[in-house]
Amino acid sequence: MQVSINLLRPEAQLPVRASEGAAGYDLIGISYRFDYTYNVWIYDTGLGIELPEGFEAQVRARSSIYKTNCLLANGVGTIDSDYRGSIQLVFRPIGPVNPLAPPYEIGDRIGQLIVASVAKVDWQPVRSEEHTSELQSHSFISYAVFCLKKK
Repeated sequence: MQVSINLLRPEAQLPVRASEGAAGYDLIGISYRFDYTYNVWIYDTGLGIELPEGFEAQVRARSSIYKTNCLLANGVGTIDSDYRGSIQLVFRPIGPVNPLAPPYEIGDRIGQLIVASVAKVDWQPVRSEEHTSELQSHSFISYAVFCLKKK
């Protein structure tokens, strides 16, 4: 699959897979700033992608993120097929914030990009009780308790 990618800044680097079996393409941070309002680091990749309709890109943390004492602020980011802006990653620290200690340096691999197809859904409303099982009627937390009680 070919996807057009815009190098929005001269220092931007194409995403690359670390191995033949890797699902994600590593994203390189080319700049960052600390946002004092939200206590987060915002990294820019300088990349804009042009996904075809019917596809999305997911921005995910790298498995080594545990070394940074940060999390991606939105968990997994979604890039829609009609978004053309720069791909940015926002990191929220876990614990005390030190704006002078960024989680990544310029040129580091800061996340990964995964391209996936998106199904178009034609939602069919249903208001019948027969479509709700006993398990589905419990919330996530009570579902765990329900499973334990069943044993």
